[in-house]
Amino acid sequence: MTQQSPIGIFDSGVGGLSIAKTIQNIMPGEQLIYIADHQFSPYGNKATDILKQRTSLIVEYFIKRGCKAIVVACNTATVHTISYLRTLTDIPIIGVEPALKPASQMSKTGLVGLLATQQTINSDSLLRLKARFEDKVQVELVPCPLFVDLVEQGQLNTEYTRQAVKSYIKPLIEKGIDHLVLGCTHYAFLIHSISQCINELTSKPVTIIEPSMPVCLELKRQLETRGILNKGIYVSPCEDVNDQSKLEFLSTKLESADLSAGIKLNGLFSLLWGTPIDVNTIELAH
Repeated sequence: MTQQSPIGIFDSGVGGLSIAKTIQNIMPGEQLIYIADHQFSPYGNKATDILKQRTSLIVEYFIKRGCKAIVVACNTATVHTISYLRTLTDIPIIGVEPALKPASQMSKTGLVGLLATQQTINSDSLLRLKARFEDKVQVELVPCPLFVDLVEQGQLNTEYTRQAVKSYIKPLIEKGIDHLVLGCTHYAFLIHSISQCINELTSKPVTIIEPSMPVCLELKRQLETRGILNKGIYVSPCEDVNDQSKLEFLSTKLESADLSAGIKLNGLFSLLWGTPIDVNTIELAH
């Protein structure tokens, strides 16, 4: 394991790309391998034992690829599997948890909303996290079963998406929240729609908090502690591939390439990187 070794990142789909983008911004020297586990998506309705079995296979893959760190870029996978995954390897494994700490510290009304998958909301780890801040804020939990599929389908700002957002957000606004925590990495793609909905429902400020920055700062800290942070600039061995080649995108689907899925991914990648991107310029392994 060296400074030049890659970092493995995985999620049930494209949601963790928001974290991958932030890692690229903060640590431009790092090479990233991203796995979107479309074959098993969504994670939010899977039993814990199934999730452990599935995510352990992904961790084994990253180990074989020589990864120096692994990011579980999925709240559901974090709360249900990260303790188990850490028993499988000495490689640092960084997870994602809802950012209730900063929300509780900044809240003026004492009421915070949390959007998450049903599995995350049902988890013991979230209940323990919520209990840590109950003396400071009241946390209103809202399961959002439609969001992951909407993001995976690329429906980020359709009328159907806006109606779904409104159905989840309106009760929280009526209760008077002043901070809204996104408890799933997929939800970062819906920030624009969520912000629009909030502005339509209230004139009072509501701060949206998503988890990518705390995750990246913890990853950087762990790499620095171990002396394996790559402080240089990653250069692809393929001169004819654009700068996005520092992100290797892998899909766990076993059938032949699905071009329609690639078209949807183009929009999601382009949204994050702020420039038109064709996923065919990124290595796709099926």
